Amino acid sequence: MERLNIVIIYWNMFGTTRREAVKNHLYALENYSPKNNYLYIDGYNGLPTWLENYHIDAIILHNTFLCLRNNMSFARLTQITKPLTTIQATKIAIPQDEYDMSDVLDRWLQTICISTIFSNFSTQQETLYPLSSKKSQVLPALTGYIAPSLLKAYDPSIKKQWKIGYRAAHLPYWFGSLGQYKYEIGHHVKNYCQTHNISHNIDTSEFSTFYGKKWYHFLQSSEAVLGCESGSSLLVRDNTIKEKTKLFLTTHPSASFETTAKACFPGEDNQFLFTTISPRHLECAALRVCQILLEGQYDGLLNPYEHYLPLKKDFSNIKDIIALLKNKKLLDEITENAYTKLVVSKEFHYDSFSKNIINKIIIDKNNRRHLKPPITQARTRNHYTNLKNKWLTKRFFYEAFGYLKQYFPKISLFIKKQLKRQRTC
Repeated sequence: MERLNIVIIYWNMFGTTRREAVKNHLYALENYSPKNNYLYIDGYNGLPTWLENYHIDAIILHNTFLCLRNNMSFARLTQITKPLTTIQATKIAIPQDEYDMSDVLDRWLQTICISTIFSNFSTQQETLYPLSSKKSQVLPALTGYIAPSLLKAYDPSIKKQWKIGYRAAHLPYWFGSLGQYKYEIGHHVKNYCQTHNISHNIDTSEFSTFYGKKWYHFLQSSEAVLGCESGSSLLVRDNTIKEKTKLFLTTHPSASFETTAKACFPGEDNQFLFTTISPRHLECAALRVCQILLEGQYDGLLNPYEHYLPLKKDFSNIKDIIALLKNKKLLDEITENAYTKLVVSKEFHYDSFSKNIINKIIIDKNNRRHLKPPITQARTRNHYTNLKNKWLTKRFFYEAFGYLKQYFPKISLFIKKQLKRQRTC
């Protein structure tokens, strides 16, 4: 099979350290389909115009690049990706947090003529992509998958150092009430553990994140890990809600989510619900760590008491759930069920995700190869051929005339007079 030429456009976000999950996602194709040619371009400062001079089978816009919609104006975004508009290749977008600046993302992808969108919320494509979904194919995808490095990180000899572990950031209010659960579950469970002298390692501060092997070690040092669904309950179409919220919080810095919601986006929270499982759910399953999760759908993949211990969203059953951590047989059964469901099937491995993308590229390439050009293209091509033939004829004539002028000046002068006489007639 011939090699594919694939360009992957990303953003390094000012040289920050990437989490292991982001690295695995960015280099998935190269790691699991290595026989192709890959070119990585940091698109923050713009894309090179020389791309159109090379044969490219596919251009992939990674989610790290697509999140620039939060940092730049629409005019700047379209200026950066302008070189892509004329390239005839499969153009694939792999966005995340699609509910954040959704209209900007939709219009941006439409200007690039994206052919395929791998979405975390494909069933809600008409809401998120009212423009792009009419011309682009929207396919389902998760926020992350299982990498071989994750499976190798499993170490049953690691000693359990605490009952409950958790790391999460406090998301901005424009992620809706759903987004606040990431902080709330840590806050409530930490207070309960402190009150009842239960060993824990729970931190929701900004600089508490672990990276690489340290993160895997942290998870395996916990008897159970807290979690909730990833996503948002608020559709932020453009920058309006964000600007209102930021302005309100400058004058009311201690305002609660409920107060801020009434002031900045009244009645809009929970009109839409965008939920999905996160890479952490897959990591815990692969490392055989029991999960205490807020009740939710989890893409229909995880069931309460079968794959996780369910914590009510009002935390009313927190005492009963933590008491179950003493039942080692139950914890082993839950972790084994989650491992079998998410890991053994291999459906949620990066290898499968990579194959889906490569197969899509091959199908599109074959379609382009066998597709007859439209009449307008055929005319343009014939017109170009005619111009090329005329240019060659003129070039031959001028080269021959120059030769005559140099060696036979009288003959060249006669031809020149004849041509001038024809023009005047």
